[in-house]
Amino acid sequence: MSEQSEQGERPRSRGARLAFFLVLIGGFALFTVGSAALFTGGSALSTWLSGSPPPAPVPTRAADVNNIYVGSAYPTGSSVGCSAPDFSTDLSSAGSINEALDAALLAVDSDLDVIIICDGGYTYLQDITGYNDAYNITIRADEGADVTLDGDGDYRLLHFNAPVRDITISGITFQNGSAFLGGAIYVDGAASITVTDNIFSGNSATEYGGAIVARNVDPLTVTNSTFRGNTAPAGGAIFVDGGSLIVTSSTFTGNNASGGGAIWARNVDPLIVTSSTFTGNNASSGGAILVVADPLTATSSTFTDSTFTDNSAAWGGAIMVGGTSLTLTDNTFRSNRATVYGGAIFADVVDGEVAGRANQFVGNSAPSGGGADVALDSDTSFLALGQWRRLGAQSVVIIRN
Repeated sequence: MSEQSEQGERPRSRGARLAFFLVLIGGFALFTVGSAALFTGGSALSTWLSGSPPPAPVPTRAADVNNIYVGSAYPTGSSVGCSAPDFSTDLSSAGSINEALDAALLAVDSDLDVIIICDGGYTYLQDITGYNDAYNITIRADEGADVTLDGDGDYRLLHFNAPVRDITISGITFQNGSAFLGGAIYVDGAASITVTDNIFSGNSATEYGGAIVARNVDPLTVTNSTFRGNTAPAGGAIFVDGGSLIVTSSTFTGNNASGGGAIWARNVDPLIVTSSTFTGNNASSGGAILVVADPLTATSSTFTDSTFTDNSAAWGGAIMVGGTSLTLTDNTFRSNRATVYGGAIFADVVDGEVAGRANQFVGNSAPSGGGADVALDSDTSFLALGQWRRLGAQSVVIIRN
């Protein structure tokens, strides 16, 4: 890895050198004229006074951070690192981001290393190589940069396997990624993955997780990110198997799947969704979110201060939950649709366990007898009807097989 100096020296004028020389004769220690810079030490001073170019500045970098720059050089208005990236797409075959990112990941040799992608749009020529070294990994866009990773409809964009530890990804647009599992990002067995300030658009998978698959990751944390137009049979945007999932201040729009138009969470404990928006997602089960758990797996799902609008499914226009305890607080369910049961929610919760308060159910729909707001599984007791109505649902039915 090359190191980049954060500041360079500016050339000195003849007048500035003369002024400095006169000050030295007068006995002063330091003085500047105009934009002159100072040098101390005999050899540097004598070289400067002789009119020779000053010595090159010694590159400096914070002792506890090792920035690894990747991408195309953009000297105007860029950080120093991106004026000459450590792994340049300008020099790799056909500008391949694959080669540059693979090389940058191989160069990681510390938990403090940070891979910084320089401004630009980068189209993949092949799948990214799976990374499985036991380091923390941070990948982010350069400050102020607009970075897009594009899978060209054929390739996955990032891939991590155990024993990789904590992964942090921020400030990047992931688009047109495609794979069997996790069109944009696939993670299996990492300690955690944090996804912040990213956009996932038009990614697809032929099986699970159009944008992201996380398996046995505890937790997958998604914050202030946007998912739009992603598709997969299971989990149009995100598929999580095991571990936990925390979604905060994020937006899911127009994602599609057979199960879980935006999110499919399987055996996830806990699932926590806060201050997020789900609009126009579609699936057969769980138009926006599908939550399922094995009979012997204790899980909980909590939705707070989130909005579900115009989502649609056969079962559970917005949410379908099965085998989990459920807490709903201060959410809005508006104009969601089911063609069979549960215009907003279809629920098969553990022992009918549901809690929360102050939700709004407005204009949701299902066929007659299908529960415009909520449909409950046949094993649910009639006491649950009162619980759901206290949560804000008006049209609640228990489905009797």
